Amino acid sequence: MTETTKISKYELQTMVKRILENFSIENNRVSTCCRELIPHRNSVLLCHSLSNNYSFFVNLKRCSSIWSCPVCLARVSERRRIEIETGIKNFLTSSHGPSSHGRIVHCVFTLQHHAEDSLKLSLNRLNNSFSEFCDHRQWSMAVSRFGIEGYIKSFELTKGVNGWHPHLHVAFFFDNEIKPKEVHKWMRERWISKVQSQGGLSTGLFIDFRREMNANNFSDYLTKNWNITHELTKSNSKSKSMNILIYKGFHGDNESCMSVREYIDTMRGKRMLRWSKGLKDKLGIDDKEDEAINEQETGTRDLFLLIDREEWEKIVGNELRSNILNMTKKFGLDDTKNWLHGVGIEAKRQEVLTKEEYGGL
Repeated sequence: MTETTKISKYELQTMVKRILENFSIENNRVSTCCRELIPHRNSVLLCHSLSNNYSFFVNLKRCSSIWSCPVCLARVSERRRIEIETGIKNFLTSSHGPSSHGRIVHCVFTLQHHAEDSLKLSLNRLNNSFSEFCDHRQWSMAVSRFGIEGYIKSFELTKGVNGWHPHLHVAFFFDNEIKPKEVHKWMRERWISKVQSQGGLSTGLFIDFRREMNANNFSDYLTKNWNITHELTKSNSKSKSMNILIYKGFHGDNESCMSVREYIDTMRGKRMLRWSKGLKDKLGIDDKEDEAINEQETGTRDLFLLIDREEWEKIVGNELRSNILNMTKKFGLDDTKNWLHGVGIEAKRQEVLTKEEYGGL
């Protein structure tokens, strides 16, 4: 549905909010996310970074519900992408160096599914199969044989005519020179057997050796618009199928509403990414929860607009949050301030901020 290509993450958030309200969900944090001010703050700050032409709001509540909130999903996924990129850089250019055999390979683990399968059933089968895949003596032998230092795993979920299709994106870190055919054969046979042990079927897995990363091509990898870090962190935030379900559910399609509800209920509490044990420590990455990483702001803060509580409520009531950020990115803060004045909303240009205005951040 082409309409969804024009919908911002703030509009999608509003749609999810309405869908959840129709189900009378208790403790629905999405309903206040980026809408209400945090306690003891009287104004919202619109910040703009000149270095990367990035704008954002400060002093707002954030729900960090990555599976139900498109706004928090986008924020957390971007911060996780930077986190992974740092880990990859450390692996390929520091301790493992250009002369080593260190390399990273992207794999996609799938299984067959049917329209009548619940998301919970398919997801449990997928997770249990992968847990078995990375367990027992044969796995330990493969770690030594292929030089597997660890992995980073993430979910991607889509839904089509054949029902829910959960699959795993996994980046494996190898410290040895590898033989692609040998690695693929071992992984494929093991994956098929583990899925079968969980009562499922799989035709195998996809391993993209064409985009294998090593110390020699790392700089080229960084310049690409879509790479392993995006596959691990951005797939769900860019998922057209989920956006279509949200859009249809908001516009009255009951089946889509139920699918959105099933998705949120099933995924609640699950982590976006999972690093294998010890890999973060090896690569010098701090272990932070989604809520903590969601509070971090990237980029500098060069220019500011101060919006008091009453004016902010007008912005929220008229669903102008996305418009303001887009306007600031395209035309700058002064034109945004003038545009707001034209629609009856006042904001003050600030050069120096107090700790109270800045949110103590």
